[in-house]
Amino acid sequence: MIVAGALAVPQIIPRAHAATGTVCLTDSALSSSTSTCPTSAQAFSGPTQADITTVGGRSQLRVAVDISGSDGLNGFDIIITADNIKLLPFDADPTGTVLNSIGGTLQILRKCINGLPKVGGSCPSTAGIGTIELATGVQGGNGLTVAPTSGLLFTAIFDIVGDVTTGTIPINFQTGCGTAQNPTSNPPNCVIIENGSAAAVAENILTATYATGGAGTVPFFTMSDSPASITVIDGNSGTSSISVNIGNGFTCGGVPCVDLGTLFATTPGLTATLSVPVVTEGSSVATVTIGTTSGTTPTGTFVVLVVGSADTTSPPTTGNTFLGSAVSITVTVTNFALSSTPPSLTIPAGGSGQATITVTGQGGFTGSVALSATFSPTGSTATFSPTSVSIGSSGSGTSTMTVNVPSTASGTITETVRGASGSPNQLRTLRITITVGSLAATTTTVSCTPSTVANSASTTCKGTVTDTSASPTTPTGTVTFTATFTGTASGTVAGSPCNLTAGTTAGTASCTVTFQAAATGSGQASIVGKYSGDTSHATSTSAAFAVTVGLASTTTSVQCTPGSVTVNTASSCTATVTDTSSSPTTPSGSVSFTTNSTGTFNPTAASCGLAAGTTAGTATCSISYTPTVIGHHQITGSYTGDSAHSPSQGTFLLASTPVALHATTTSITCVPASVNTGTASSCTATVTDTSATPTTPGGSVSFTTNSTGTFNPTSASCTLAAGTSAGTATCSVSYTPIVNGHHQITGTYSGDSTHATSRGSFLIAASPAPPHSTTTTVSCSPASVTINTASTCTATVTDTSATPTTPSGSVSFATNSTGTFNPTTASCNLAPGTAAGTATCSVSYTPTVTGHHQITGSYSGDSTHAITQGTFLLAATPPPPHNTTTSVVCNPSSVQMNTATSCTATVTDSSSSPTTPTGQTLQEHSVRLQRPAHWPRELQPALPPVRLATRQRFLVIIPSPALTVETLPTTRVQAASY
Repeated sequence: MIVAGALAVPQIIPRAHAATGTVCLTDSALSSSTSTCPTSAQAFSGPTQADITTVGGRSQLRVAVDISGSDGLNGFDIIITADNIKLLPFDADPTGTVLNSIGGTLQILRKCINGLPKVGGSCPSTAGIGTIELATGVQGGNGLTVAPTSGLLFTAIFDIVGDVTTGTIPINFQTGCGTAQNPTSNPPNCVIIENGSAAAVAENILTATYATGGAGTVPFFTMSDSPASITVIDGNSGTSSISVNIGNGFTCGGVPCVDLGTLFATTPGLTATLSVPVVTEGSSVATVTIGTTSGTTPTGTFVVLVVGSADTTSPPTTGNTFLGSAVSITVTVTNFALSSTPPSLTIPAGGSGQATITVTGQGGFTGSVALSATFSPTGSTATFSPTSVSIGSSGSGTSTMTVNVPSTASGTITETVRGASGSPNQLRTLRITITVGSLAATTTTVSCTPSTVANSASTTCKGTVTDTSASPTTPTGTVTFTATFTGTASGTVAGSPCNLTAGTTAGTASCTVTFQAAATGSGQASIVGKYSGDTSHATSTSAAFAVTVGLASTTTSVQCTPGSVTVNTASSCTATVTDTSSSPTTPSGSVSFTTNSTGTFNPTAASCGLAAGTTAGTATCSISYTPTVIGHHQITGSYTGDSAHSPSQGTFLLASTPVALHATTTSITCVPASVNTGTASSCTATVTDTSATPTTPGGSVSFTTNSTGTFNPTSASCTLAAGTSAGTATCSVSYTPIVNGHHQITGTYSGDSTHATSRGSFLIAASPAPPHSTTTTVSCSPASVTINTASTCTATVTDTSATPTTPSGSVSFATNSTGTFNPTTASCNLAPGTAAGTATCSVSYTPTVTGHHQITGSYSGDSTHAITQGTFLLAATPPPPHNTTTSVVCNPSSVQMNTATSCTATVTDSSSSPTTPTGQTLQEHSVRLQRPAHWPRELQPALPPVRLATRQRFLVIIPSPALTVETLPTTRVQAASY
């Protein structure tokens, strides 16, 4: 609430109207009418975020805060609130306010935007996040507006940052202001209309609503600038071209309909001038010139806003007067300074002397500075090496200056050193005093150790005098020390003047004194040594050496511009360090920045070096901060202090709002859709931007399966590339199922900075692969063997499919007869054959009986080859018999009938490699009887066959004593083996 008396109205002016007016939120097109407020709540509508993104830039809602039919007034304090996720507070503009009718000077007493003070002190609790507050008054003039008063109070401006897709959101007056003793104009609403009396002027209120129109339906415009940032040397100016971009059919109808204005923080010497105040739509329709004033505008980074609004006198042919736009230009002001070491020279007539000229960049200055010099009186000359000093990232550079004094010179010469840079050239000057005499020139330097002392402590200060002539000799005499102070520091110098003693370097001499700080006070002591000279050396005075006494207190404030940004958008944060002591000096050193949230600083070191501010005892530096998450980011700047200033810190609350993401869909297609297990299918993900203004999605898609299989690449992800249709992107992986069944392949799109995540799936059918057909052949070598002799049997398995591969596994063997296999398992493992698609293995088989043996080889198959078998008929024959002879001997060889004789048969192997005969023999014997003449000759009895061992005897019985017997043995073989 405005403090009583702040409007400086000296007396209460009687009301001439004595009626209750209305404060309303409305279209600025009504502000100049006699009845500025509508009959019902104003319904505002704006473009969609997709429409704004398509055009580029920012779109703004301009809400006119009007008054209608009110008693006279001379000030107001009003707070407006809205959903800052949809409408982000930007500014409160009093241009065209009805208070101007009073005359006098309009004063902005307080302006708070989104909880941040822009003008005046801190913001009240009711003017927090999501609010706009403006408090104004009139100094001087005619006292009050004329009743009944109608017109514009101010314009509240919001950035449109979110869509209201259903229903509306309210734009209200904040509540919670005033007290029972000091009520607002419409309790408890924060609307205070002042007329200089103790009580606020009673008013009715009328609020408004906001909604997003359909995509492509609300005409609007945005603005852009080129370039968006400029760098100028202090004293120069820069320009940026402003364009008005149209959306959804916005048009001015061929006449200027967009008013332009500038907005920036008050900065000494900084100006912003527009080439034209009102423009039509199009590219480069206006130019803004950013000017600086040499020696007045501070170095640093500033933001100049160009704000556009629809003209209410010549409104757009198609478009709304309550929609506008703004664009920001970042202005970096740089400078440079000159200094000399030593600061003065003593040069004999006709001689020369040297000094080092240092060029120091300020505010990030880079470039080349050309050096030159003039003299008064004339006659002397100066050369520089180099003639131009380039300032880069180091921030400074030096040149050696050689001064030549004519032989006719005498007394004192004033040299002016000039540094020129930029276009047009900006000049910086430095004056150097040159003393001419026959004495050898000297320089005096002072250094104190330590350079910082506490109260009551002391430091030793050393004065060194150097003969700078071509043939230096040792100076003699004394050095007198004096001390001057800043702040509340004080102290004394003991031992001054001191007598010089020769130094270790030719042409030098030195002596020391003691400086003691006083018991109280803080600041700096500047210690200066003045050499008295001698009969051959000129006098000289040192530059002041700074000794810090105590530490001066400081405060650090942090300001980020803009104070609210969308996520991943940079804001420039400036730290200002102020010496709050009674005799302030400029703080030096650096400020480091931290955040309580997530974001990035630039530079990444999150610190910057201080440069002197425009106000005595202040110093500033800036970095940029980019929030990467949504919410409030507390930016803390911590000043580290220097030898004369204490540390301090300050904070700033930066609002980070979301960027609306485009909706997407993800579809998955695998080709072929049905495969055999172990066979790959190519799966393609297509991500589609389904928003009204689609753009190509970026990022990656990751794949998963609900079954068992492998992806290629093994990461199971791919990076999107633009598709053939606008707003689409695709990428592919391959998938190989290794089990049968249905495999659900799911692709998940991870989204990017402008697209939302989505997922899709596809069902692949995996079936077993049919085995390759095979044939199995068996071959035994030799194909015929004698029994008990081995034959090698080889099985050959052949893949008979169209695309043969080598069979694997084993072959088992069987026989339909009697024999033995080696190995006894009767099986063998296949090995690749010499022909493609074949494999072989072998066993040996020994038949143990004669006859034909059918050998069967059975292939067991493998994961890709079918089972088959083959046979081979092996012949097994007996071995050929050895030749033998058989002899029979009977003893006695002649017997009577019925008398026995013993007969022995002997079998002999007559082959070349005889073996012992075994088995059976059949013996047939013929008996020739010696009979009497009267016996018939046919009586020749035959003996039956007899089985023999190796030697066996048999007995012949003679049936009659009258007979004699003659044995006639013959042999008949009954067995094949002996």
